[in-house]
Amino acid sequence: MDYLSETAKQFALDSGLLSQRKGKKCTDQTLSFVHKTIQEFLAAFHIHRNADVIDDVISGYLLRNDKSYRDISQFFIFLCGFNISAANKLSAMMNERDVTLINVLDAYYKLDNYFQDCILSGYKEAVANKNTPINIHLSHFNFRSDNAEDLIQIWALNTTRARSLTVYCRGFNIHVTRRSQDASSTDCHEPGQVALPAREDHGPSTLNDKDGVRSSTSCIEFDLSLCHNLERLELIDGDITVQPHALVGLKSSNI
Repeated sequence: MDYLSETAKQFALDSGLLSQRKGKKCTDQTLSFVHKTIQEFLAAFHIHRNADVIDDVISGYLLRNDKSYRDISQFFIFLCGFNISAANKLSAMMNERDVTLINVLDAYYKLDNYFQDCILSGYKEAVANKNTPINIHLSHFNFRSDNAEDLIQIWALNTTRARSLTVYCRGFNIHVTRRSQDASSTDCHEPGQVALPAREDHGPSTLNDKDGVRSSTSCIEFDLSLCHNLERLELIDGDITVQPHALVGLKSSNI
């Protein structure tokens, strides 16, 4: 607050952005944001205008604490709406910390989907603001019926860096294949065109064969040919078909 002029401080107080409280002494006064979300929004706008702060400040903050990347989730979501290039870079740093934490704990199945939900929200924010190109990073995927439509788009961007894939999509037909070995599945009928890197139309079907995903309203096909770092594959529910050779060459997979 020391950098604000008295006029700016008074405007922030009058508009409700800041609140003022008295300290223990009569002369002490404390200014604070009325809600943390306002602070995070303004921080994201500052990074939008000064993207070098990601390398100069935020990278060090993320390294000081294993779980610090979870503290800036809302800030990241706002940044996706302002500056997708900066958000892409930040997501790579956050994902690296997420992968490190999971490796240290060796307990991916015990962790919640907090980071994945953060990435999903950031993706939606970028799409809503028509910010491209989207290249946000994610390595651990947990597909459910309620997130499959958007998570498919992020999976298509991250097949080469995917470390784990869990699919729990009741009511979906799940097809796992390896295009370099198996013939392309014909069970996902009439897929439409996906608009990566940013999808504006949440239509009933999508397709991006090159990036390893094909989907329709009730069918998802995963091509594992580019998943060189996949270590965990869990197919829990749904009508599941695993094509011959689909799992060949995976990295010490726990299936």
